[in-house]
Amino acid sequence: MKVLIKVPLLLFVLLAYAVLAMTFPSHLGVSKKEISADAVIPAVISTDSEDGSEEVTPSETGGPVEVKPEPLPMEKPTGVHRGPKPIFKIGLISSASLNVTINDLLIIAALFLLFIEIFKATRSDSGSIIDHMLSTFVFIAYLVAFLIWAPAGTGTFLILGIISLIDVLCGFSVSIPSARKDIAFDR
Repeated sequence: MKVLIKVPLLLFVLLAYAVLAMTFPSHLGVSKKEISADAVIPAVISTDSEDGSEEVTPSETGGPVEVKPEPLPMEKPTGVHRGPKPIFKIGLISSASLNVTINDLLIIAALFLLFIEIFKATRSDSGSIIDHMLSTFVFIAYLVAFLIWAPAGTGTFLILGIISLIDVLCGFSVSIPSARKDIAFDR
């Protein structure tokens, strides 16, 4: 149990998000839509004429030509937002229903674990320094994943990363003053 206290608990939320993004991306609202290799954007080759752009071939101009992509056709609106799938619904007194998604549960879990992390930061033993360093590494992992991993490029993951940043900042700002109280300075 003591080993678990040393591990930053927001690491478990990061791992849970990664596992869910790999196994059930539709539950998180992560799109698997990728541009295929055979997708070609049609282009119009135009010259720099004052009357607008004329379609010409490079052999007709004899000089450098500017390639302007044609606008892609608009997708037909479906009228349905394809976000994260709700896990359950909660009926409210106002007769509205609250759709709870896995993203909501991850944020709630992260906020609860943030409370525990801040409570752990009030300790001033030798292990608290290691705990703060590990929390910093977890924040760096959130930041790197957000920047380079496509499924992490969601608003939910951004909020989880900000919660991790708050953990780091609160950990240091709470533990430094409490550590100063424990140290007696001789003057």
